[in-house]
Amino acid sequence: MRDGSKCQKATMARPPVAPGATVVPHHLADDLVRLIRRFIVLTAEQADTLALWAMHTHAFQTWTTTPYLAITSPTLRAGKSRLFEVLELVVARAWKVGSITPAALYRTIAERKPTALVDELDAQSVSNHLRGVLNEGWREGGVVTRVESVDGVRVPVDFQCFCPKAFAGIGRPLPPTVMDRCIPIMLKRRAPNEIVERFRARDVKPVAQELRRDIEHFASRNFDVLGAIRPVMPDHLSDRAADVWEPLFAIADHLGYGWPGRIRRASDDLHDQEDEIDPGVQLLADCFSAFEAMVAPRAPTTDLIGALRGLDDPSYAHHAHREAGDLARALRAFGIRPKMMRFGDRTRRGYERLAFEDAWHRYLGVKPEQAKQAQPSASSPPPQTQQP
Repeated sequence: MRDGSKCQKATMARPPVAPGATVVPHHLADDLVRLIRRFIVLTAEQADTLALWAMHTHAFQTWTTTPYLAITSPTLRAGKSRLFEVLELVVARAWKVGSITPAALYRTIAERKPTALVDELDAQSVSNHLRGVLNEGWREGGVVTRVESVDGVRVPVDFQCFCPKAFAGIGRPLPPTVMDRCIPIMLKRRAPNEIVERFRARDVKPVAQELRRDIEHFASRNFDVLGAIRPVMPDHLSDRAADVWEPLFAIADHLGYGWPGRIRRASDDLHDQEDEIDPGVQLLADCFSAFEAMVAPRAPTTDLIGALRGLDDPSYAHHAHREAGDLARALRAFGIRPKMMRFGDRTRRGYERLAFEDAWHRYLGVKPEQAKQAQPSASSPPPQTQQP
């Protein structure tokens, strides 16, 4: 097995210590926030996250993971491309591209170790091969293996794909496995009363380049210090989310001057947004509400679908088109499967409430005893259903 990284022009070694005047680290982060908010409408938490993410790109090799950014919006003209134009001026080795093939992505990463800014992404453009590169490329040592011709012989070659990456698209353009490695930045279209400056690259570039040089100096002089920091992670973050946020927490803890609290508030706010848009978890919550409404230990599939569609707050709307097979496929990911059961004088396929309890506990925090409170006793007769 050969390692494609041996032919790289860029290496994973620490950046050289750069000369230059001493800069005040927390001023760099504040200046980045101001620069970003000059041209894009976003929340304070989003701006703080973007500023520290841009700083981390200059020393990402010091951590074992790099957080991805998922920059999304429900419609066009919400500022995604403009945000990329600003980030392109301040991140390390910016590489801004539109659609991208897996081969172009992993070869460019192996050679240049860029900060990849992938714009105009949609769900259809993320092939299984591209998904593999993205899944592996968020952690140090992540590789994809491809068969290459070396000295006329076809041999497996490992391509290093670890580098910072940001993606922009409408809706939810990334597969769940990639989103799980992302910090979500959901933008909204600017309202008429929200004023930002017009972006002119020729005017902004000199200021941004000076800021980027100062960040490079900061990163080169604090490379080992940043890597030695072990930040305290909030309890609300899962293990994966903690790995994603750790580089930004480490930078914030080093900066001080209010930044440790700012980035933890940002993680709380953006983490909540990420949970809200997860369709699988939302379906579990809807099923819990449906069983609560039916007050039954089991239900035919048709009755469960009817209860889901009849919720007072129909968050099941994005599943409203589902038939029995679609619902079964969605729930199968959580280990929940229908079975043949007796309902009255008929045998029908349906779901037991008990089958949901483990998933409700793991993904919704509903304790098993809570899930059982509304269930009838085992001696209660099974629910009767109307004959068609």
